[in-house]
Amino acid sequence: KIYQNLIRFHSRAKNDEALSDVNIDRLLFVKENAVFTDIEDKFLTTLKEEKQFLDNKPESALYNYEIANLYKEQGHRYEPKIKDEERWKIKEALELCNQTITAYPKSRGAKKCQVLKEQILYPELSILTENYIPVQESGRILINYKNVDHLYFKVFSIDQSAIKRLEKIYKTHEKVALIKELKEVNSWDTKLPDEQDYQMHDTEIVLPVLAQGS
Repeated sequence: KIYQNLIRFHSRAKNDEALSDVNIDRLLFVKENAVFTDIEDKFLTTLKEEKQFLDNKPESALYNYEIANLYKEQGHRYEPKIKDEERWKIKEALELCNQTITAYPKSRGAKKCQVLKEQILYPELSILTENYIPVQESGRILINYKNVDHLYFKVFSIDQSAIKRLEKIYKTHEKVALIKELKEVNSWDTKLPDEQDYQMHDTEIVLPVLAQGS
């Protein structure tokens, strides 16, 4: 109740973007500085209640953005087998962004939702391999990924002189050009599991048996 009183002293005679901005700023200020418990739950409840006063006007898109952004923040706390209840929050955020963009395409809230959507859908990838693998034995590749569903691999044979040349190159396109000159010894592609939760995931891929060398 105290939380709601703090942010509801503004006039409801007008429901334009300026008043929505002011009200949302107050909400965010209270959220960041409040010392009472269940602040996020109260923040979310109040955002939804405030949005109802706009009667589905374009200004409500600003509230949708704040709700979606909160869902995204909650989703980033997901820890497999520890905080499973927050796993699908990012997906909820994306769905709300899509609804807002469709309903109020020209609103400022929709533009903010578009930026948030692009952040959610941005692909991330890291690949970790073993430095040394016994000859004629398979290796392992650790993949951490988000919004990536397929990987394509090529293995090239490289001698020490080419390695030294490669180490002196800083520009990516020049590195790629040098690698393309090397002898390709293997290639394959791998489909990654797509959980459709927009979370980071990891998996291991087998590195095929290779001959002696680098």
